[in-house]
Amino acid sequence: MASGDSSKDGGSRSGNHTNPKKQKVIVVEETLEDRIRELPESLLVQILSWGKNKGFRSFVDYVLCHSTASKIKKFEIHCYRMHKYKSQINSWFSFSVEKNVERVIVCADPLCEFPESFFTCTSLITLNLVESSLVSNMVIAWKSLKSIKLEDMVVVDAEIVNLLSGCPALETMVFHKVGCFRRLKINSSKVKSLTLEGYWLDDDGSGRDHSFETFSPYFQQLELSCDFHDFKCSLVDIFSVVDAKLTFDITCIKDLEDNPDEDSDDEEEDSCSDYHQGFKTIVQDYLQNLSCATELTFGTLFTQVMCILQFKGVPIPELKCKHLALKLHLEKFNLYGAAGHLQASPLVETLNIEMKNQPVTSSNFFFLHHLCDEALTTPPAAKLFLKENTDIFNYH
Repeated sequence: MASGDSSKDGGSRSGNHTNPKKQKVIVVEETLEDRIRELPESLLVQILSWGKNKGFRSFVDYVLCHSTASKIKKFEIHCYRMHKYKSQINSWFSFSVEKNVERVIVCADPLCEFPESFFTCTSLITLNLVESSLVSNMVIAWKSLKSIKLEDMVVVDAEIVNLLSGCPALETMVFHKVGCFRRLKINSSKVKSLTLEGYWLDDDGSGRDHSFETFSPYFQQLELSCDFHDFKCSLVDIFSVVDAKLTFDITCIKDLEDNPDEDSDDEEEDSCSDYHQGFKTIVQDYLQNLSCATELTFGTLFTQVMCILQFKGVPIPELKCKHLALKLHLEKFNLYGAAGHLQASPLVETLNIEMKNQPVTSSNFFFLHHLCDEALTTPPAAKLFLKENTDIFNYH
C-alpha cells in the first residue's frame, strides 16, 4: 500500500510537474498574441512614427487592405505635402467611409483634395479640418455631423453656406484662426454653440473694411477669444444666448502698419480714433445683445472699454446675468471697469475674477472688496471668487 501510495503520489507529482509547463506556455502565447492589441492608440501611433518613411504609403495600403474590422470610430490623417499621391489618399478616405467612420481629423495643405465619397459620409459625427480647404461647388451631405472644427484655414462665405446647407444635424461650430469670410449667417435651430478663436489676418483687397458679421437667432453659447487683429465682429440677433465668453483681443490699426515706428500723420490719427470709437460702439451693441444671458465672461479688453464708457458717462445696458467672470490681464490693478460690469449686473450671484499679471496683496484685495461692496446690491448669499493664478479665495 505504501508503495502504491508512493506510486500515486509520484504519479501525481509527475503530472503536476509537466502540466504547469504546458499551461504556462499557453498563457505566454496568449499574452504575446494580444500584447500589441492592448497597447494604447497613442503609443501605437508613436511607435509607427519612428519607422522609416520609405514604403510608408505601401504599408498603410497593406494594413487597410487586410483590415477585418467591420467599423472604425476614428480616422486621423496628417498628409502635408502629399497632394501628388492623390489616388492613395483618396483610397484611405474611401476606406474610412466604407467602414462607417464617426470621427475624422484631417491635417492637410489646401492643395490636398478629398474624394467625393467623403463629402457624403452619412456616418460622420465629428470633423476636425486643419489647414485644409472646403470646396464651395462640392455637394456636402454630412447628415449625421454634429460638431465641426476648422483650424488655420481660409474660408469664403459661399463655402460656409454650402457647409451649413449639408449639415442638418450640426450643433457645434469652432473656428480657430479661420479668416476671409465676412458673413456667418446660421439659420438652423440645431446650431446652439459657436466658438471663434481668433481671426485669420488675410489680404483680400477689402482695404480698411476689416469687419465681419455673425448672425443666429438660436445660439445658446457664444465664445470670442484669442487675437482678432483689427477686425471688428458684429453680432446680429443673438438675444437667445445664455452663456457668452468674450475674451478676445484686438490690435490697433497703427500697430499693423508697415512702418509702425514712423510718426503718424493726421489722417492716420483720425483713422485710429475712428476705429476705437467704432469698437466702443460695438461693445455697447454686444452688451445690448447679451443683456439676457445668465452667464457672462469678459476679458481685459472689455473691462478697459467699460472703464472708458463709465468715465464718459455712457449709459450701460442692464445685464441679467447671475454668474459673472472677469479674466483680467492688466499691468496695473485697475478695477474701475470691473466695477462698471458689476453696476450693470444687479442680479449677479457669483463673481469670479482672475488676474495673472498682478499678485494679490492685502491692500489691493481690500480695495477690490470695497469696490464690490459699493457696486453690488445682491442677496447676502452672493459669493465673490478672487482667483490669482491657481489660488482661489472664497468670501461670503
